[in-house]
Amino acid sequence: MKKFKDLLNENLQNDSEFKAEYEKSRALFEIKKALISARIEAGLSQAKIASIMKVSQSSVARFESCEFGDFKFSTFEKYLHACGKDFAITLK
Repeated sequence: MKKFKDLLNENLQNDSEFKAEYEKSRALFEIKKALISARIEAGLSQAKIASIMKVSQSSVARFESCEFGDFKFSTFEKYLHACGKDFAITLK
């Protein structure tokens, strides 16, 4: 069985359409990955963070999913604060 990273690299090298879509959504993926890491580092399950945010667990699952790309800034902020985190934005 191939590892995710190997499969990703293979698709990036061999499929220009895949590469274009990947590059288009990469920033969102990195944000979502950082959010999930923050939740895990805080020792919170999706159910627990949902309780803190006063939303359903399925709402948290949708928020963390890259399938549902755009999200409200207020949700982003509530999620981070529930994890005990703050944020800074760096423009390049």
